[in-house]
Amino acid sequence: MGFNEKLLIGGASGITPSDNFAVDIWSGDGGTNRNIPTGFNLSSNGGVVWIKKRSGSGGSDHILMDSVRGVSNFIYPNISDVEVANGGSTHAQLKTFDSDGFSVAQSAYTNASGSTYVAWSFLGGGAATSNGNGSITSSVSANTAAGFSIVTYSGASTTSTVGHGLSSAPELIIVKGRNVTAGWPTLYNDGSNSYAMRLNSTGANDNSNKNAMFGNGSSHTAPTSSVFTVGNVDEVNQNYNYVAYCIHSVSGYSKVGSFDATGSEQFIDVGFTPRWLMIKKATSTGSWSISDSVRSAGSVPYCVYNNIYANTADLEGVSASNCNASYVRYTSTGFGWQASQISAGTNPNYWESGQTFIYLAYA
Repeated sequence: MGFNEKLLIGGASGITPSDNFAVDIWSGDGGTNRNIPTGFNLSSNGGVVWIKKRSGSGGSDHILMDSVRGVSNFIYPNISDVEVANGGSTHAQLKTFDSDGFSVAQSAYTNASGSTYVAWSFLGGGAATSNGNGSITSSVSANTAAGFSIVTYSGASTTSTVGHGLSSAPELIIVKGRNVTAGWPTLYNDGSNSYAMRLNSTGANDNSNKNAMFGNGSSHTAPTSSVFTVGNVDEVNQNYNYVAYCIHSVSGYSKVGSFDATGSEQFIDVGFTPRWLMIKKATSTGSWSISDSVRSAGSVPYCVYNNIYANTADLEGVSASNCNASYVRYTSTGFGWQASQISAGTNPNYWESGQTFIYLAYA
């Protein structure tokens, strides 16, 4: 399929997955304006592009841009640094959002000769609009059919609510302070269980952090169909600017969920074959493991062995010849681990017995 490889899967809850989410890989050519076609219009609809170098020398931090903050601004999901203005010899990353995808520059992070890259792209909901549902007025681009929104807001330095623009309560919220050096508070809430961690950290759930970041300091407030709550801490709501990515499950297309690992053969039903999967151990420390079916293609069921971790700048880990418990297996209905994989080794990032894990999957 050439330099750009993409798995197209059709039909889910009235939306086509490949029209809303894309996984693209390419080999850098050193060009200053390299187009990467996602198959949908990021110029008109906006969205998020998350790029990670897979192999090669030079900068290897994750790079994330979105249409609400503007493609001239990027942030690093794996570290706590402030937002950086795109451009110049040091920070020339993404050039434009295009009618058929996006274009990257010559940066070591995005298109250096001799390096390889992956991008995960999420379609937005058009130009941002003002949302006054919360006590803080937000700017929102919401792809309601896909259960995904991009939200920006300015902190109020007191426990507040923020409108997210979705039609249902988000089950996963990821927040980053744009002009403050701080972590990436991440809230998982399925209506019964809730965990708060940081995308850039291996740290486990911490109820005191959850209450401070997504509540009033003494208790946590669950997101509603219109707003989410942010507490009075610098990571989410002081005198700074913030961005939040809000997600809820859409049948047949995306799934936010959790499972209790048994330490034995186990398969998690999400209702589709994943194209992309991120897993995090919630009840103790562990990395945010990301896999996808483009970097590790195969016939279902198959082992997905190209590990990337959201919380580190590490290059892709590849060991196709030894598909043991270090890796996940994609099936026609979800993901999991076979007994033979588990007996071959151990990996606390996936199936450690007695631990609870959260995950986000896309078809």
